[in-house]
Amino acid sequence: MSITIKKWNRSPAALITITNHNGFELVLTNFGAAIQAINVPVDGHEKLDVVLGYNDYDDYRQGTSNHGAIVGRFANRIGNAQFELNGKTYTLDKNSRGKNTLHGGIRGYDKRLWEYKIIDENVVFSFIS
Repeated sequence: MSITIKKWNRSPAALITITNHNGFELVLTNFGAAIQAINVPVDGHEKLDVVLGYNDYDDYRQGTSNHGAIVGRFANRIGNAQFELNGKTYTLDKNSRGKNTLHGGIRGYDKRLWEYKIIDENVVFSFIS
């Protein structure tokens, strides 16, 4: 197995590619701690990317989909963009149809640059919120 790291499109983000001995590739980015691509070797053909992912850093940054990314602090919607905890009402970003909060709000974890380390042939992402 091999791991290669390169900067992505003149951005602060990295592309981290893990390749096994059969040519299978997992491509990760630390922008959103996302799976950018999974390239599978197909007999007699080019490798086939089998996941949805943007091809460009700016598309991840500006996109409205969370392709392969960590969403947070929560997944799904919070109705009416508010919740009550211990008698106090908290109001959140309205980023879903102008009335709900979806996947962490306007700048969820999918729009953050995560730290990463390679530890024993594993990629470990971290983000302090």
